Amino acid sequence: MNSSDQKSRISIVRVVLYFYPFEGGYSNHVRELSEKMNPYLKSQIIIAPDVGSVSKKFDKRYPITIIRVKYPCI
Repeated sequence: MNSSDQKSRISIVRVVLYFYPFEGGYSNHVRELSEKMNPYLKSQIIIAPDVGSVSKKFDKRYPITIIRVKYPCI
């Protein structure tokens, strides 16, 4: 089994406090890292705060599955 076969069996779930539509620092880091790693993963899901309709259009066109959850601090 070569290394590309091993990579294809890896799945990641990212639970984040800040993601789009928040910009800067941590939010940008998560987005860029997710996009760069995505071709090498079996699957990837981002669990992020639900900030209302502002993120729905982005989530639909983003190549990685995003699950939004209500979070009372945001």
